[in-house]
Amino acid sequence: MIKVLKLMLLLLLLFGCSSIKRNSSDRNYSNGIVYIIPNPVVKLASTHLNEISTEKEYMPYFVLYSDSGSNEYILYIINYYYQKDKWVQNTNRYVSINGTLYPLIFYTDYTFANTENAQEYLDNYKNNIYLRSMKRAIFDRVYHIAFKENGEVLSKGY
Repeated sequence: MIKVLKLMLLLLLLFGCSSIKRNSSDRNYSNGIVYIIPNPVVKLASTHLNEISTEKEYMPYFVLYSDSGSNEYILYIINYYYQKDKWVQNTNRYVSINGTLYPLIFYTDYTFANTENAQEYLDNYKNNIYLRSMKRAIFDRVYHIAFKENGEVLSKGY
């Protein structure tokens, strides 16, 4: 009996305390919104994704910019260290590139979104705490694809 308990404790320590690296397959897609972009943009994005770092701790995400009243968009592809960005970790929006879902952030998130997740915000709100914390982004030297709604590519590159 003691040997069985020791074995169970050993197995619990070995498997229960192991660290898990997060990757795209660790996400819960059940409540996600998938954005389908035009095929010419998918092809360019796929080519770029094949060229960038594939280290496990890095995972690309996308930022979509739209000028209001226009049917022109800019899709930024950013290779980031996933543990550093709470928005990317918590987003429920994804862009599909060849059947793989990548996190999607809107450019307006940098203006209006709070850096707290929804639960943190609600907990603080209940306690009459309002933290207005924002991020700023500079998209200098970031790969982008400018395109129209119909898929016409206007520009690409850094």
